[in-house]
Amino acid sequence: MMIEIKHRFTGSVICSFEVETVKNAVIEAVKIGADLSGANLSGANLSDANLIGADLRGADLRGANLSGADLSGANLSDANLSGADLRGADLSGANLSGANLSGANLSYADLRGADLSSADLSGANLSDANLSDANLIGADLSGANLSYADLRGADLSSADLSGANLSDANLSDANLIGADLSGAYLSDANLIGAYLRGAYLRGADLSGANLRGEIIAIAPVLIYGLYWQVMISESYMKIGCKRFSHDDWALFDDNAIEGMHNYALKFWTVNKTGLLAMCAAHREESLRHRAENQVTVSA
Repeated sequence: MMIEIKHRFTGSVICSFEVETVKNAVIEAVKIGADLSGANLSGANLSDANLIGADLRGADLRGANLSGADLSGANLSDANLSGADLRGADLSGANLSGANLSGANLSYADLRGADLSSADLSGANLSDANLSDANLIGADLSGANLSYADLRGADLSSADLSGANLSDANLSDANLIGADLSGAYLSDANLIGAYLRGAYLRGADLSGANLRGEIIAIAPVLIYGLYWQVMISESYMKIGCKRFSHDDWALFDDNAIEGMHNYALKFWTVNKTGLLAMCAAHREESLRHRAENQVTVSA
C-alpha cells in the first residue's frame, strides 16, 4: 500500500512509501532524514515509534498517539500537539519551542533538557514527567497538572503557572523569576534553592512545601506594593533577595541593614515595626496550625 505524507497547508506530497501504516511511513521518512516540517499527521498512531532526531517543525500532530515514542533530539518547534497522547514518550533534548501542547497528556514523559520556551502547555497533564533542566521560559502552563513532576534546575522564568497543580513536585534549584504562580497548588513541593525573585504568588497554596529546608505549615504572607516584595513564613522573612530568620531581622542594627542596599535603612526604618508584628502573628498562627494538625516542623 502506498502511504503518502502530505503538507498540512498546501496538501502537497512530502514523501510516500510502500508500507502498511502511517506509522511505518513516518519511521521510514525519519530513517532517511526526510524533512517532515509542516506534515499533516493529526490523529496518527505513532505509539512506540522510533523518531529520534525527527524534523517535525510546524507539523500537525493534533490528537496523535505518541505514547512511548522516542522523540529524543527531535525538532518539534511550532508543532501542533494539542490533545496528543505523549505518555511515557522520550522527548529528552527535543526542541518544542513555541509548540502547542495544550491539553496534551505528557505524564511520565522524559523531557530532560528539552526546549519548551514559549510553548503552550495550558491544561496539559505533566504528572510524574521528568523536566529537569528543561527550558520553559515564557511557557504557558496555566492549569497544567505537574504533580510529582521533576523540575530540578528547570528554567521557568516568566512562565505562566497560574492555577497549576505542582503538589509534590521537585522544583529544587528551579528558576521561577518573574513566574506567575497565582492560585497555584504547591502543597508538599520541594522549593529548596528555587529562585523566586519577582514571582507572583498571590493565592498560591504552599502548605507543606519545603522552602530552603523549612516545611511550610500554612501559606506564607506575601506583601506587594512596597519597594521590595516581602514573603513571611513561620520562621523566616524574605525582603527582596534577603532572607533571614525573624530573630535575625529583629536584631540587625542600622549598620547591618544599611550594608544590604543603599535604600535598605530608609525602608527598614519605615516598615520594621509593622513587618516584625506580622512575623510574630504569622508564626503564632502557623504554630497553632501545626499543633492542631500535627504538622512536622522540619524536613
